[in-house]
Amino acid sequence: MKTYDNKGNHFFIEVIPSIDDKGYWDGRFELAIQVRKSNIEEESYWELEKLCQMACASLSLMQQDARVRDTIETFLNTPENDDIKLPSPVDKVTGNVIKVNFEKG
Repeated sequence: MKTYDNKGNHFFIEVIPSIDDKGYWDGRFELAIQVRKSNIEEESYWELEKLCQMACASLSLMQQDARVRDTIETFLNTPENDDIKLPSPVDKVTGNVIKVNFEKG
């Protein structure tokens, strides 16, 4: 198991599904950004907050635009391969972890 030194800082996107009385998801959900801020510089905090907001917005955009949804679905189903050029800012995909790098542009 790989451990990460995040210095006590965590940004979580919580998906809160709407479940009916029989235990089935009705397709609706709410998103909540949860933050545990320990010792992060203020500008870096707001950049990470914006990243979380963009990730949340992408879910709504996928609902509205089938092309976006299809592009993400194709990307998700593409086997990991070092020969595949990933779109910026995605740096690497390993399992369910997507590493991004906004500086490599």
